[in-house]
Amino acid sequence: MEIHLVRNDITKMAVDAILNPTNTYLYGDSGIDGLVHRAGGTRLDDLCRSIGRVPIGEAVITDAFGLPCKKIVHAPTVRWRGGYSGEEILLRKIYETALQRAYDDPEIHTFAVPILGSGNYRCPMNVAFRIADESLKQFQNKVRRDHRYFLVYLVLYSKSSMKTLRDTLRMMIDELIDDSYAEEHPNSFKVVDESNRSADDLYQALLKSRSEEFMKGYNTLDEKLNLQGAPFSSVLKKYIDNSGRKPSEIYSEAQITKSHFSKMKKENYNIQKKTVLDLAVALHLDIDNTDDLLAAAGYVLTDNNVRDIIYAYHIRHGLYDLDRIRDEVYERTGTV
Repeated sequence: MEIHLVRNDITKMAVDAILNPTNTYLYGDSGIDGLVHRAGGTRLDDLCRSIGRVPIGEAVITDAFGLPCKKIVHAPTVRWRGGYSGEEILLRKIYETALQRAYDDPEIHTFAVPILGSGNYRCPMNVAFRIADESLKQFQNKVRRDHRYFLVYLVLYSKSSMKTLRDTLRMMIDELIDDSYAEEHPNSFKVVDESNRSADDLYQALLKSRSEEFMKGYNTLDEKLNLQGAPFSSVLKKYIDNSGRKPSEIYSEAQITKSHFSKMKKENYNIQKKTVLDLAVALHLDIDNTDDLLAAAGYVLTDNNVRDIIYAYHIRHGLYDLDRIRDEVYERTGTV
């Protein structure tokens, strides 16, 4: 088994199979899953609906229909919630199951796999890549005595993803492609860029730390960071529009004043986490959409914060009585 790290659009790779990170109902309208279904067309949609719910940690294989690959391994993927809810264990299980399903299929010899948990699932790139690295190598070690040809491409989607990886994992990649390390581990990652540069050239690029080229076109670091995701105001507007209710109804139910709500429309407004949670309750968001709204404001739910636990419990169970939630927070923490 060989492992190559490449930059490509996984939905355009002419491999035997690709891994599609999806939800338990095998359909999402965003991220890789959305791209896969748009390319696969209605036949793929209908087939996934006929399969029904698949729990996290399991995987199913379907034909690829409109995609250039032959098959798709659909694997429901866990959303990152700060790392306190067993997400790493689940991500490792997802890799293990998906790799085994592909490996056991006699028609699959080349398998393209995204870095699970990153992107829309909110796992930090350095953590997501480490989990991918260790999971793939563990499976590689498991099948090392087999004589079956099996090539896995670990796929980064965009230039920005590669730049992020270069920036956040410089030391890790240094180790992966170091000559002495490669001699001891002949099946270690081969790092490839779509520009077909040699590994040595890419190695030099990977060692650059926040180079002038990386910052080219941006006056400040803040300007660069502001492009990393949609501003909170636009994400909030999306959920208000989806609710079909007036903004005044939302901020009133969230017990937020009109002037406070108006400030949230400012791009650089620093909104408090508890205000975001109140808005999630007022909008009657589910837990995944709550995570999305929090992430837009730079927050995540954690299991070591009493307020987070209480809000998450009520949201998971569809209990959107904000007064009751706040009373419980006050009883347990002495604050509102």
